[in-house]
Amino acid sequence: TEQLDKVAIMKLLSLPTAAAAIVALTILLSASTVQSAATADVEHTFVVRQMTMTHLCNEMSVTVVNGQLPGPTIEVTEGDSVAVHVVNLSPYNITIHWHGVRQWRNCWNDGVPMITQRPILPNQNFTYQFDVTGQEGTL
Repeated sequence: TEQLDKVAIMKLLSLPTAAAAIVALTILLSASTVQSAATADVEHTFVVRQMTMTHLCNEMSVTVVNGQLPGPTIEVTEGDSVAVHVVNLSPYNITIHWHGVRQWRNCWNDGVPMITQRPILPNQNFTYQFDVTGQEGTL
């Protein structure tokens, strides 16, 4: 998977700067065979900003989350509640689209800009909240 991450980074680095606001995140969902009565509140803070990277001797500005590209991994278990506080320090309007995560009863948190959510403006914050129910795998 490390090689795949490098390929994904190279593809992102080759995109035009305007498209650099797309950020790769991974959510690992696991379900145990024995359902536990204990659930967790999983909370993260994502600081989104621009960072200069060099690719093939060319410097370019890319959007990163917490200083990394692709962004951080969120690990959750069936029944957990997730809260992700996003701080937008980039010059772009952004959203985080939770591709593949079922947004039961809160589709407005899905992160599709101007469809299900207004973008997070520069220097603004937004908190995504959703429950993990009936899902497993890597999303």
